[in-house]
Amino acid sequence: MRTSLVQRLGGFDARPAHTCDIELWTRLAAHADVGYIRGADQAYYRIHGANMSKARDQLVNLEQRRLAYEVTLERCADVLTDRARLSDMVHRKLAWEALWQAARAYDRGRTDQVPVDELVAFAADCWPDVRGLSSYWSLRVRRQIGPTVMPYLQPLIVSAVVRKARDWWWWRAWKWRGL
Repeated sequence: MRTSLVQRLGGFDARPAHTCDIELWTRLAAHADVGYIRGADQAYYRIHGANMSKARDQLVNLEQRRLAYEVTLERCADVLTDRARLSDMVHRKLAWEALWQAARAYDRGRTDQVPVDELVAFAADCWPDVRGLSSYWSLRVRRQIGPTVMPYLQPLIVSAVVRKARDWWWWRAWKWRGL
């Protein structure tokens, strides 16, 4: 990234303590083109015991990412003409992800270790129409089944989905090839 652009945009914003890099990169992307080179290493990430990402849980991660995106939308209001649409997109996706993580806690029998109720509250705060999200209904079904039974059903569900996808691809290929 160009140092002149970073300086012109005010440098790091420490408000999203754990996700200030996301905030910086998204803010830079709002003001300049971003490139991606397929197949080439573009960054290295060193993993060690003191990584901030190792020390935070799922809920803190979601909250910090939300803050990073909100700070970006606030600081880039002058250049983002579709700010409302971007805000809705971010908040809807974060709500979906929070509900998905809560549902996965049931799949793994870890509802005692994952803050399911807090994830649901976060999702509702992010996107008030949570009932419109597919992950809401997935979580609702898993709650009805319960955390003790769901880990045993998960392999059956996955195999049914895989079988359905395989069958769909077979028929699709048959239509293409005519065999």
